[in-house]
Amino acid sequence: MTLSRIKAPYAVAAALATLAGGFVVGAESRYEQPYTQVPTVDYGQQSYQPTSPYSSYSSQQLPAYTPPVQPQTSPYQASGASVQPGAAMQVAQQQPLVQTQTPFTPAATSTYQLPNYQAPAPGSRVAMMQDDSAADLGEAVPAPQSVPPPAPTGADEALSPSNWQDYVQAPTGYGCETGNCNTGECCDYGGFGGPSGHTLCNTNCGRQWFFGVYGLYMTRDNPSYEKFAVLVDSPAAYPYYPSQSETILSTNNIQPDWQWGAEIRLGSTLGQPCGCNGGGMRPYAWEVVYWGLTEDDQQAIVTDGWADTDRIYSQINYTGLQYDRDGAAGGTYGNRPLNDYADYDMPINDPAVDTNNVRILGVRARNYFTAQNLELNFIRFPLAGCNTCDPCCPPRFTLNGICGMRYLNLDETLQYATMFTTVDGGGIPNGGEPTTFTGFRPDANNWFHDIDVDNNLFGFQFGSNMNWLLGSRWSAFCDTQMGIYGNRITSLQRVWGGGEVTWVGSTNEVRVRSRKTDVSFLGELRAGLGYQISCNCRLTAAYRVIGVTGVALAGEQIPGNWSSSEYVGIIDSNDSLVLHGIQWGAEWLY
Repeated sequence: MTLSRIKAPYAVAAALATLAGGFVVGAESRYEQPYTQVPTVDYGQQSYQPTSPYSSYSSQQLPAYTPPVQPQTSPYQASGASVQPGAAMQVAQQQPLVQTQTPFTPAATSTYQLPNYQAPAPGSRVAMMQDDSAADLGEAVPAPQSVPPPAPTGADEALSPSNWQDYVQAPTGYGCETGNCNTGECCDYGGFGGPSGHTLCNTNCGRQWFFGVYGLYMTRDNPSYEKFAVLVDSPAAYPYYPSQSETILSTNNIQPDWQWGAEIRLGSTLGQPCGCNGGGMRPYAWEVVYWGLTEDDQQAIVTDGWADTDRIYSQINYTGLQYDRDGAAGGTYGNRPLNDYADYDMPINDPAVDTNNVRILGVRARNYFTAQNLELNFIRFPLAGCNTCDPCCPPRFTLNGICGMRYLNLDETLQYATMFTTVDGGGIPNGGEPTTFTGFRPDANNWFHDIDVDNNLFGFQFGSNMNWLLGSRWSAFCDTQMGIYGNRITSLQRVWGGGEVTWVGSTNEVRVRSRKTDVSFLGELRAGLGYQISCNCRLTAAYRVIGVTGVALAGEQIPGNWSSSEYVGIIDSNDSLVLHGIQWGAEWLY
């Protein structure tokens, strides 16, 4: 007969215990609760006291426990302490027992230090009774099997939790695998001020030199608009004011083009290495930077024939200047207002009543621009991203501080040139006068207006270099500098030709040189990507933009009139300029 649970009165329980040879059940009162602590139980002649739950197995292999075999006088197999007379009432109050088929084998991770006694896993029920088909108590309880800990994966793997650390981590043998990195052999400067993010691989922390060579391809924003000449063809009525659509020559026709350039950087680290035993990086560096752009030369030419009904008129007023074509005062041509040879007439009058016998055969606007830059910077490693005194710090992000000095030269020249001829009353060129456009030459039928402006900025700047490692070879960087500069401006204006151009009422040539000192602001941003091709060399490509305020540009220096040299010499420095373009190159550390 197989019973799963026992329900009996107290007397029946006592009688059954007597028939079973004096053995009754001694068990926990509540099997539903997780195992926490089992009271001391007497197994034959030896007492066992379990320890707190979930302790670890002893390193010694536990022997198998074989409970003593009791005479079987009842179909119920019981285990526990023997019951003394008068304990029948206590036995009868125990909860029903659960019959199981197989002995309980505890999990390998639930381990107890005392020998022989195997504790049940938390939340399980204790097997107290078995049916007729169950194994008897003489069978041995299987010993728990220990689970070996996972094998180490190696120091190299532990030291490289992600790819971006691979090329900044010191190799085995330099102390980093044990945590002792103060060996002087594991330096990483994260991002230099010059190369901006170049990483040293496995070099000692002595003085490090860095060098960069770059190509530049940049341009500037368009200058302020200035109108030079218009082409008018028989308007319906006079006086006539030309419309914007009739403008044939302006600064829009000589907009700046892209310019090639070059850049070099050279510097080295300095300062006392910090950290234990001087194993950290040197906290400072210096660098010298030079870059320059080739001269941008833009020009536009417009020509016209004397027999056409249309006519070129200059839009720059040269009142106050005169032109003696043959250089002989009182000669054939004498001194005439320069506006006659520019054919300046505003508003435009009817040619039938106009007394000016000059016709413009061609006009030209020409612009030159170049830039030169020189810097001396001092760098602090780093402001953020890594402990400077930790020689093995693998900085994924670094931010370095920069302060220094900069000299920037912006040189611009603007020229307006005119070629003319004179005609008789019938509009036909006079004898000896050119009938077609022959080019701009320094002869009696050509005159020129040159404006040359130099901005020389010198001052203090500060900024930062940021570098972010994107992987074991790729990095992104962003460099910024800004500063306040004193701008020493020089300007030269000259009007000249094959003859003599002078001030009205004077024999002095028209040549005005002036100087001015102003305050300028400059800001620079360079952002790009770097690719590490070796421990000591990387390639870079970046976009650069430089903005400058408080500068003088040539087009802004055209005077409204030429009443005096003092007025012409006033320099307008309220303009701004933006340079932008791409930079690419290679950087080395050694």
